[in-house]
Amino acid sequence: MDILRDRERGVPRYNKFRRLLHMKPAKSIDHITTNKEHVAAMKEVYGNDVEKVDLLIGCLAEEPRPDGFGFSDTQFALFVIMASRRIQADR
Repeated sequence: MDILRDRERGVPRYNKFRRLLHMKPAKSIDHITTNKEHVAAMKEVYGNDVEKVDLLIGCLAEEPRPDGFGFSDTQFALFVIMASRRIQADR
């Protein structure tokens, strides 16, 4: 349901989102995660096209995560941007 809503609302796909954040896009699905089962499932669902990977799926599968981090590099970059905006907006 979340993926359907993201698509309806025009949320960019994983690689496009990374480009918008000035981050390096994944060259292939194999570069998103080292988990063989996840790679195989994403290749089957997205036809081995990394540009079609939904943002939510890419972020949840993304590796490597720095030690002690609970979320991916892409999610962290967005968090940093939004946290600074919240601090600036807070009186």
